[in-house]
Amino acid sequence: MVHFPRLKCRIKSDYSITEKMNPVDPTASRLSTLADLLNRPLRIGDRTLPKRLVFAPMTFLGHAAFRELLSDFGGFGLLFSEMCSANTVPTENRLISKHFRWRDEELPYLACQIMGSEPERMAAAAARIEAEGFFGVDVNFGCSTASICRKSCGAAVLQKPQLAGKIIERIRRAVRIPVTVKFRTGWQDDPRLQSVWVGALRRPGPMPSRFIRASLRTAAPGLRNGNTSAGSNRSCAYRFLETECL
Repeated sequence: MVHFPRLKCRIKSDYSITEKMNPVDPTASRLSTLADLLNRPLRIGDRTLPKRLVFAPMTFLGHAAFRELLSDFGGFGLLFSEMCSANTVPTENRLISKHFRWRDEELPYLACQIMGSEPERMAAAAARIEAEGFFGVDVNFGCSTASICRKSCGAAVLQKPQLAGKIIERIRRAVRIPVTVKFRTGWQDDPRLQSVWVGALRRPGPMPSRFIRASLRTAAPGLRNGNTSAGSNRSCAYRFLETECL
């Protein structure tokens, strides 16, 4: 049996989030609007999410069973699949696959995440994802796990900004559904990465505010995930004020 830690914030039935605020905090009025912000529509490509609260892709957690549980609660705008290999997705059997599987009813609000380092293979995987009816395809440039980086996938791709750009460009030519990117700043800030951004950006973990704001000057909205908890300077509300991510 899996036990989850008790949340330190109160989640209402409509998924509005309330946290204890310092009444003398000059930003309290802005923080109080967080729930309203999360419940606003968000445009990604030519599609619109009904809400801005999304479930980030997490391998071994974001499987079909857990997503079905989240679907029963509602209150979100988009769900992401577990990380799938672009090498196997084109011929994968969804009925026996460990990661590339889904319920048909969740496809309108489900994006499939893929990893890889070869533009043509990534494009072929994205084409399969579009053909199956997913909301969108998510490119993993963020996983820093050694086993993934050793394959030159995940965050390791950011060591070669030109390759990252080619992967995104090739995927965009292959599909019409929204294309999103999960990324890190890489091993160092590189202005060339700004040419990679597409439908939406999602950054896990700590990130320099200057980099977030620079990326948000493009047409792509920024989504923050990871290292966020209830309370003080790590709360969802304060993270929003710090980085201006949606």
